[in-house]
Amino acid sequence: MKEQVRCKACGYIMEKDALGDVCPACGVKKEMFEPWEDKVGAARRFYLELHVHPIIVHLPNSISPILLLVALAFPLFPGFQTYLWPTLQLLSWLFPLAVFGGFASGLVDGKVRYRKVTTPLLLKKIILGTLLFIVSIVQAVLVSVTSNFGPGNGGLWTAYVIAALVSLVLASVLGKWGSSLFSAAMPGDKVFLGKKKKPAAKAAPKAPEAK
Repeated sequence: MKEQVRCKACGYIMEKDALGDVCPACGVKKEMFEPWEDKVGAARRFYLELHVHPIIVHLPNSISPILLLVALAFPLFPGFQTYLWPTLQLLSWLFPLAVFGGFASGLVDGKVRYRKVTTPLLLKKIILGTLLFIVSIVQAVLVSVTSNFGPGNGGLWTAYVIAALVSLVLASVLGKWGSSLFSAAMPGDKVFLGKKKKPAAKAAPKAPEAK
């Protein structure tokens, strides 16, 4: 692996050979860079740099506010309900699938980064992720029990708006917690398990006893 350096001002990491006169990120002089060693193994680093979970989790985090906005648009733009309804239905059906994808990729990401998913913050994320998945299913069910809805349709609209608001809050909190974990990773080479076991040292042969 090529030698890497880290900017002491902003934390930007890059290959030493590619360093110019200033930091590409914050613009300070190259003298602000210090040697930096990546303690994450090559296999794990390759996976982490694919950013699988951060990319997948953008989908439910994007759908949740759109669903709330579309639902709120029903009473505001009654003339557009013909177009709003199929949009709300389709996105509501896709929402649980997107949440499940983010949840599953989060478990894998946590296992690769920290070798376990039972740490305090990861457990909180699992609980909130489970709640988000349940609420997303509720939203899908609500748009499946009627052919259309509005503020006067038996409370379905109100129930959906509340569920959409809850899912938006949950997705926002999960995103905030996830951003704090983005750059962290345990050192070592093992991908899914703990540190590699060192082979047991062979016992030195005993010296012959003197007669």
